[in-house]
Formats: sequence, C-alpha cells, structure tokens
Amino acid sequence: MSNLRLRHFGIALLLCAIVITLAITPLWFPFCPETQLTASEKVYFQSRTSFQYSDTYLSQTIPCGAEAFSPADKLYAARHRDHILDEVDHVLLFPVLRLELHPTPEPRKPVGLLHFRAYTFFNIPLFQARAGGSGYMEIEPIGSSYP
Repeated sequence: MSNLRLRHFGIALLLCAIVITLAITPLWFPFCPETQLTASEKVYFQSRTSFQYSDTYLSQTIPCGAEAFSPADKLYAARHRDHILDEVDHVLLFPVLRLELHPTPEPRKPVGLLHFRAYTFFNIPLFQARAGGSGYMEIEPIGSSYP
C-alpha cells in the first residue's frame, strides 16, 4: 500500500514540475535573452558621442529582438522598454516575463517606431505597445484594433 502511495506521489510531483516548467516558458522559449551592451559597444558608443554617459546609462537592459541594432539604437529600445514597464507595472495582475520587439525591425535601418509585445505565464500575450520619438507610447491589450 505504501509503495502505491509513493508511486502516486511521484506522479503528482512530476505533473507539478511539468506544469511549472510550462508556466515559465516565456523565460526560456523561444530563447531570446535580454542583454546589455558589450564593453566594445560601450567604447564605440562613447567614441561616437561628445557627451560622457554614465556607466548606469550604458548598462541598461536591452530587450529581446534588438540584438542586431547599433549601440545607440539598443539604448533607444532599452529606454522605451523601461518606460513601458514603468507605465504598466501598477496595473497588471500578472508579471511580464518577457517583453520583446515584435516584429524585429530590419538590421541597419532607422529604428523609428518600435513595436513591443509582452508575455506572461504559459506564453500568454498580455499587451502590445508602440513607442518611439520623444516619449511617444501607446499600450493596448491584445485583440484590440492595433495594427
């Protein structure tokens, strides 16, 4: 009898592990980690500008999908990513596990308007956003009239 209980406990534990793994899939699938500027990109960015930026500014988190951008465009995308997350932080019921550029703009093209999509548990989209220019931002729920 106790052997049967152990087997049921093991199966229940395995099922719980599978559900938890699927719940946090936005953190690892598709694999697109958020990064920071490399040391060489920081040096390149500093050499192209006359203003000395702080290390804190240059260490911003670059969103998923901006890997092919120039260092200046990566920081532009990071700034808008932070503004979007600050704006929705107090409203959302579920945490944003991944905020990615969607679709990713073409490499070596002017960045301009950025399109973001946010995901929560089980890879469920939370909202989509457009950001660009000097603080322009639109945040809309998935399924709205957003293009």
